[in-house]
Amino acid sequence: MLKESHSLFADFSLTKLRQFLIALKCNPMNLKGTWHPLGFIIIKLFNSTDFDYRLHIWPKGLRRPKTPDWPIHNHVFDLESIVLSGAVGSEAYSISCDESPEGRYRAYMVKYTSEGSDLVPSSTLVNLRSDGVTWTNQGEKYQVPKGSFHRSIVNSDVFAATLVRTSSKSVLDMPIVLGIEDLPQRHACFSNSVDRTFLVSLIDKISTEDLHQTSINSRSTNDCMV
Repeated sequence: MLKESHSLFADFSLTKLRQFLIALKCNPMNLKGTWHPLGFIIIKLFNSTDFDYRLHIWPKGLRRPKTPDWPIHNHVFDLESIVLSGAVGSEAYSISCDESPEGRYRAYMVKYTSEGSDLVPSSTLVNLRSDGVTWTNQGEKYQVPKGSFHRSIVNSDVFAATLVRTSSKSVLDMPIVLGIEDLPQRHACFSNSVDRTFLVSLIDKISTEDLHQTSINSRSTNDCMV
């Protein structure tokens, strides 16, 4: 899986996308997906010293964000994504710590646990300014630098999927989520698993919904035997 993931990032093509999807479908027992607190499905593919690879999927008409649904966050790693299906928007934000009482957001630290993650309130209050939305279409790449605040946007009536590679992870920092209300104390966000059969159907959808007129869909169900 590392070979297919790295190859797809190095030089995206429909042929390499097809090889990547076949590798996923031929190893269904290794597929483990969970609902991310922001409402999409995450499949962890491979972890290495330098890179982590994962698949993010937004099923059409189906989102399961946690409560509270606070989409603005940063990462403790550099993030690169290839859009495999659909279109994904990324809205970037600038933050300031001035004393203006309007538009104040509280910073919540994300602490990962064996059951999911906890939102831990901090004393830091910030103001936000949107720097605009950048849309990325199928076959294109986008990046989110470590520490930058953003939110992902996928229209609810759109099926979308991205192959994500993370690098330069900081082991000392915790990601931050910006919330618009005060939680009295630590708030738990439990992780819910996704049925494996449903995961396979979603991977099939990546190869058929947008690519049905390409060679990616020209092979038979015996692809795993090649």
